[in-house]
Amino acid sequence: MKKKKFLIAFFLWSFLSFSYMQNFSFVESINNKLVDLFFAIRGEKTPSNNIVIVDIDENSLVKMNGFSKKKLSKIINNIKDSKASLIALDMTFPQSSKEDIILANSFKNAKAISGILFDFSSTIKRGSIPNLPFVVIQKGFIGHEFIHVAKGMISNNYNLQENSYSSGFLNMISDNDGVVRSAPLIIKYKN
Repeated sequence: MKKKKFLIAFFLWSFLSFSYMQNFSFVESINNKLVDLFFAIRGEKTPSNNIVIVDIDENSLVKMNGFSKKKLSKIINNIKDSKASLIALDMTFPQSSKEDIILANSFKNAKAISGILFDFSSTIKRGSIPNLPFVVIQKGFIGHEFIHVAKGMISNNYNLQENSYSSGFLNMISDNDGVVRSAPLIIKYKN
């Protein structure tokens, strides 16, 4: 009985994988429903206690009497001083200001990872293109593009970008039904 179930599951997986590569939209819809079902069967997972999210929300802004790069610098320094292993920001600062030196020093001292927001519909370019130390070689996907290609991007100004430890993109790309089930690891922009 187990062998029969395995063969059925393997056949279904093989069919859906082949169909997905052929861009059959109805199969993608079926696949999305199966993924939803598998997550429902698995149930919720408890997140790690080692991750802390510092959220600057509307209430925080009121208590801080507004937001500035200088105030963000102080927050980053406090987080670094609390022995955080990693600080990643989900914001960008494409415009330069007199406070950039203060924030750039905080980025550098904390080894902060700064954000990039890719645009898939316009060729907007604000900020500095990060110099990331890796190469991606894509082979064997003739006729299929599995890597999302951005037309534009918004990142930090040159001074902040150069003092970032690294950068990561902030984009969440939903499936055709509007649900985010996965996140791309790579987005292509100007090669």
